[in-house]
Amino acid sequence: MQTNPLELVIPGTVYELSIFLFEIPTGVIADVYSRRLSVIIGYVLMGLGFIVAGLYPALIVATVGLGIIGIGSTFVSGALSAWLVDEIGQEQASQAFVRASQINVLARLAGIIVSVLIASIHLQLAVIAAGLPLLFAAGLMMLVMPETGFQPVPTSERNSWRDLFITFGKGVSFVRASRVLLAIFVVVLCFAGFGETFGKFWQAHILENFTIPGLANGDDIIWFGIISGVSIPLSLLTTEHMRKRVDLTHVGTVVRMLRGLFMGLVGCMMLFALSDVFWLALIGLWAAQICMTMIGPLMQIWINHHLASETRATVLSIIGQVNAFGEIVIGGPMVGFIAIRTSVRVTLVAVTLILLPLASVFRLVDRVQHQSVTQAHNP
Repeated sequence: MQTNPLELVIPGTVYELSIFLFEIPTGVIADVYSRRLSVIIGYVLMGLGFIVAGLYPALIVATVGLGIIGIGSTFVSGALSAWLVDEIGQEQASQAFVRASQINVLARLAGIIVSVLIASIHLQLAVIAAGLPLLFAAGLMMLVMPETGFQPVPTSERNSWRDLFITFGKGVSFVRASRVLLAIFVVVLCFAGFGETFGKFWQAHILENFTIPGLANGDDIIWFGIISGVSIPLSLLTTEHMRKRVDLTHVGTVVRMLRGLFMGLVGCMMLFALSDVFWLALIGLWAAQICMTMIGPLMQIWINHHLASETRATVLSIIGQVNAFGEIVIGGPMVGFIAIRTSVRVTLVAVTLILLPLASVFRLVDRVQHQSVTQAHNP
């Protein structure tokens, strides 16, 4: 079934819209009731969403499935990081975020291999199979996941709707009082729009602008599996070097690393988008994927460093809503129209350019954080 660039973004836009609508309510629930329960519900919904999306090869079915996955992800997004930081502390969580990104990379490798094998037999079966590990993980968490670092509002003191609004109000006040959190919003917004566009169009760019050796009779599935798989060992090596050599507990170091990685990402993407040589484009693609892999845990460390425990899940959900908004506005139908009117190559260049102003944002944040440290030492 052939799809044009606009159709490519419709299911993803519904997915992000469901996140935008449900992100804050589910984050507040996690802060008031239980972060563990919120994560488990999220994994169940995401697993069911994949199964629904794989039932029938139609755009509407995929869209409904992605909507369910989006709702499920809102139960997880703020609650999981908040649960981890409260259980093991900020310093250990910094290392855990990096280690989790490495495990995620290995899981992606396993997923690529299994999905390629299953998709070569039946594409829809591969989508359904993606939901089964999520349901298994939800069942496992019911049995082994503790929750000792979080203290919910006592049942006798709960006034359900009032508690939800009070917690949400505290989270909003916390955000408004922090210039760093407002800067984080800008970074998340731009990175979300870029990431959504990149994820949708990097394969289309290769198909549209290059002749891949041996690409025929469905070999594209295998080729894209190989292309995605090459970046995995490189990502593991770079994140392990970062985990061992970089002081991830020092927020200034984290901010400076993020600034360098974002500017490196711009250069890599320009190589990928503008090169007419297939292997040079692949080098740019792999380097960009490595940058994005490293940016993920560093963003988590940076964000969590500036959050208070009692509103952590709520503020993370507000940030998640900003993320969804960026993916809808920047990476949604707008880029589909741009790709139709111009080309996928032009679209990738345009969305990469929105990352350039982030260098100034990170310099401002570094200055603000340095001033805060100086004032703390010289009251």
